[in-house]
Amino acid sequence: MTTIAVFGTGRTEVGDDDYTEAQVIGAMLASAGYTVMSGGYSGIMEAVSKGASQKGGHVIGVTTAQFDGKRDGPNEFVKEEIKLPTARERLMYMIDHADGYIVLPGGIGTFAELANIWEMIRVGDMPQKPVICYGAFWRRVAFEFLTSKYVLMDQWTSTRFVETPEQAISILEETLKSPVPPDEQPSL
Repeated sequence: MTTIAVFGTGRTEVGDDDYTEAQVIGAMLASAGYTVMSGGYSGIMEAVSKGASQKGGHVIGVTTAQFDGKRDGPNEFVKEEIKLPTARERLMYMIDHADGYIVLPGGIGTFAELANIWEMIRVGDMPQKPVICYGAFWRRVAFEFLTSKYVLMDQWTSTRFVETPEQAISILEETLKSPVPPDEQPSL
């Protein structure tokens, strides 16, 4: 099954726009037949897990022993927990085991996750995979960086900036072999 890793802040809460949009994205990913993978904790990770779980999707939470005692365990919507010793191993697992990425708003950790994906693609450690930066936040932050004279255009050709869950799913379906036969695809 095709797996999409979703990255984003652990600090958003139920009722926040970011939480609601992440929940919709999780539901749409599951409805389209994708496995949803996240860091497995709270905030956007919980929201995307909740949305996918409510649609019967498979939800993987990649957690780390390094956060034991600092964070609660995986959110209640995770169906499969993969617990790794360190945050570094957690990140590399998510990057290596995903077929595409959706990056929602977040802080330094989320930016580091995105930067690692870009760097691994740039140096050829992995093939081009779809990288979807979601919302105005990333359009401001990442787009400024990527269009600077220090980054060559061919280094980020797999990155797209979107404003809606529908756009994100559409890009995944255009760039990845669709996991669900076309006649069974949900209407967007």
